[in-house]
Amino acid sequence: MGPLIPDNASAENYYFESHPRAKELLNDKIFWQPGLENGPTRGDTGFDGLHDFWEWRPNNLNQSVLDFVRLQLHESYGLSRERIDQISNEVSMPFPEQLEYDSNLYDDYLLAVTFAQFMAEGCVESQLKKAALQVVKRQTDPSVVRRRYGESNEPPYPEEFSKVVEALNQMNIC
Repeated sequence: MGPLIPDNASAENYYFESHPRAKELLNDKIFWQPGLENGPTRGDTGFDGLHDFWEWRPNNLNQSVLDFVRLQLHESYGLSRERIDQISNEVSMPFPEQLEYDSNLYDDYLLAVTFAQFMAEGCVESQLKKAALQVVKRQTDPSVVRRRYGESNEPPYPEEFSKVVEALNQMNIC
């Protein structure tokens, strides 16, 4: 298989700057299309997470990426630290509507930053990987899928969700 070059200029920059391990493991276009609804950097929030990480990391190499995620969600998205703690400690979510919205925001941002770290460095922090796997588990819970995507009990992109989980499981720990 030849190189997997993304279809748009913004994604192309991330691809060409990415770690060789990321290019090898993430060999499907869903990983290289920021904002694509069925990928790990889905929607505007996912694209922001990808972009924010690449902007932040060069000057913060010794900082925790999970702490960065929490800080960004607090400062840029207005989530309280208590709300972030509450969301990060829940595996499933029969949440009230606003907490459900905040949880989806948290999930999308954290998942995107996890993939951003892997793209940039070829590895992810242990706690970040653990949190990302928890996020995927929550986002594939039938009650979450039904409330987020409609009446179906299955994620709208089961093959893509499987690829995301497979990639997460294969990511090296930094």
